[in-house]
Amino acid sequence: MQNLTSEQASVLPGTIITSLLSRSPYREKWGPFVQRRRGNGINQRAVATFMAYELSDKTGKEHSPEQIKDRVARALKGDVFTDETVDLFDIAFEFTHQESEELRRAVAFRYQSQHLQQEVRKGGFLPEREENHVSLGITFVMHIDKCGFITHFEVTETVQIDVEETRFISPLFESAGMNQTTMLFGGELVEVNESDGETYNENNSIWALKIKLPRVFYKGEIHQVSYQCDLNEGLDDLLVTSTPDGTDKKYINQATLGPFVTPHYNLTLILKFEEAPKNLTRNVWRSLKDHEKMVTRAMEDNSSLTFTAFYPLLFKTAFGFIWDATPTPHEIS
Repeated sequence: MQNLTSEQASVLPGTIITSLLSRSPYREKWGPFVQRRRGNGINQRAVATFMAYELSDKTGKEHSPEQIKDRVARALKGDVFTDETVDLFDIAFEFTHQESEELRRAVAFRYQSQHLQQEVRKGGFLPEREENHVSLGITFVMHIDKCGFITHFEVTETVQIDVEETRFISPLFESAGMNQTTMLFGGELVEVNESDGETYNENNSIWALKIKLPRVFYKGEIHQVSYQCDLNEGLDDLLVTSTPDGTDKKYINQATLGPFVTPHYNLTLILKFEEAPKNLTRNVWRSLKDHEKMVTRAMEDNSSLTFTAFYPLLFKTAFGFIWDATPTPHEIS
């Protein structure tokens, strides 16, 4: 992305969404909902009405124009634009992949710009924080066996040091059935501790790694680390629902990223199955705790063994995959 001033970055998402909604085919989507035309600009009420209908149909949850009109107004002005807002516009208008990614990158750039402005206003003073680094990119590669259980995953993370100097970083992640963690490159694994943090899945735990870096790193320096986590997922780690006819239990598993306490950038989630998954869907959640899915999209080709999803920014929302798990009779008993 081109170099932008802080002022330009703050309005960039609003500029992009205004440009998208001003042209075909998106103008034709909200245009019929205009009740009183005032010039050729974007009618915020009409946009909110169209989005309310679309979101109600696609998410299965009732939305009204009154609920989202303020969010639409703030987005078009560029005042407040979060990844959750991007998801709502994306779901309603069905932007192309390129358009959606451009908008998400703009929001990510704005988050980063605001973070830098906050440091300048503080005169360089940084309050105490749990994390001493900023995550610039994370790739999760998850391996799933023929029964639908996650056997292990590898994490490769690019970090930028955000304190004056440090020799350690402490990544956090949520997982079920942790067995062991092995450092692949970028440092030495010193500790693996179970944290007291609240989880989004009641059967999971929060794990904190303490990684010793190869040397002392100073503020602004960038480094990459990679580690592997071996799991021992069991029946209790699966989500249980009923079959369509209600006569039997149905087990499902999921792999998700987010939501986060601070913005995370350039997240890639790769699933590698031993056998083709059953009923694989890609989902966006507003709240994992309530299992409230904003949107569910079935994967068109479930015959593949590898599936990938990428998000330039993740903060308020979560994304990931859900698939059927088929425990053996021994595991169920």
